[in-house]
Parts: sequence; C-alpha cells; structure tokens
Amino acid sequence: MTDGGGVARDEGGFLDRVPFAAGDPEARELLDALLAAYDQAAEVRGFVLAAGLRAAEFSWSAPMAEVWPQVLRRAADQGRLRRLVGVIAQDPNSAAYAIIGRLAAAPAPQAEPDAFPSPAAAPAAPDVSAAPAPVPYRAGDVRRLVAEALDDDELTALCLDHFPAVYGQFAQGMSKSQKTIRLIEYCARRDRLPDLVRRVGEVNPVRHREFTDRLESRDER
Repeated sequence: MTDGGGVARDEGGFLDRVPFAAGDPEARELLDALLAAYDQAAEVRGFVLAAGLRAAEFSWSAPMAEVWPQVLRRAADQGRLRRLVGVIAQDPNSAAYAIIGRLAAAPAPQAEPDAFPSPAAAPAAPDVSAAPAPVPYRAGDVRRLVAEALDDDELTALCLDHFPAVYGQFAQGMSKSQKTIRLIEYCARRDRLPDLVRRVGEVNPVRHREFTDRLESRDER
C-alpha cells in the first residue's frame, strides 16, 4: 500500500514496535475503530484475556476511551499487539471496520538476511545431554495450577480459544471448580495436560514458573 505521495507504506508495521506507536496513522485509525465498535468493558475484557494479557492490570470501571489506549500500550510492551488485533478480527462486529481486518492480515516482518554471511560451518552435533527431560504432569497438580493461576474469566477465555470442546460443555451458573474439572478430565484423556500447562503459562507466567520449579524440585528428591 502507498501513502498519498505514492510512497510504499509498511502495512501494520507499528504492530511490532515497542513502545506503542500512538502517533502512527494506522494506530490512530485502529484506536478510533476500537472505540467506535467496542465500548463495553465486558467485551474488551474478553479480548484482553484471549490475547494473553492480564485483566487485573486495567481499571474496568473507567471509560473505554481511557482503557483502550492502555490496552494497546500494554499489548505492544508485551509483544502481543499483533495477537490482540488478530483476536478482535475474529469477532463479526469488527468486519464493519476495514482497518482491523487489514491489520490482522498484514504479514509479520521477516528477519533480514545478513548482507555478508559468514562461511557455512559444519552443523554441530545436537547436545542430547542438554535437553531437559519431560516433566510428568499429574492431573491433580495441573488442577491446582489452573485453580491458582486463572480467575473464572481467564479460565473461560482459555477454553474458548484452545479447548472449544470443553467450552461447549459450560452451562449457565457452572462454578469455576466445575469448569476446571471438565477441562482437566478432557486434557488427561487426550494426553493434553502439557499443552494445558503451557497455555496457563501464557496467561500467568509467574504461577507457571512456580509450578514447574515445584515439580522439578520434587522429581530431584
């Protein structure tokens, strides 16, 4: 795409910049579209959770005109802005705003090749000893991780994004504990507990680190 002067423009280039490029024309157009399309805290919170951001970092009682700029800045700081836009683009209401779909479709930048590559070296033999042994996960341990690391909204968003078969079993009034049990049973039957642990780590890396450290220290005994 070109700007008004016929100069090629880096489509969606601001999505990968840190800090958030608030002055970029596309960034301003995106913010305007988000403010027009999504002015309810509940729906914005859903996007935040689905993009892997922490809902507790934002004041949901404030007007969305204040929250959206904060969300975009935090997403950029954490390298999740492109993911956030992709999540929003999946919502049918976003179709009315071309900027959202256009940015979601913009390719991520590729690393530029070295202009003067060094002579190719012989590939090193893989260091098998350096590869960590897989940590066995017990259903009870993972259930406690989910209970401690995710609140109810985060658990629901995680299932919606990554375990839709479990999300489809959720019913009105179902407690967080009941949802957690459904999720653990589903993952245990399909050998997806490692996948679940990894997904939880994307939402709450601190709890995830504590969890893996605890398992590793237990296995060393």
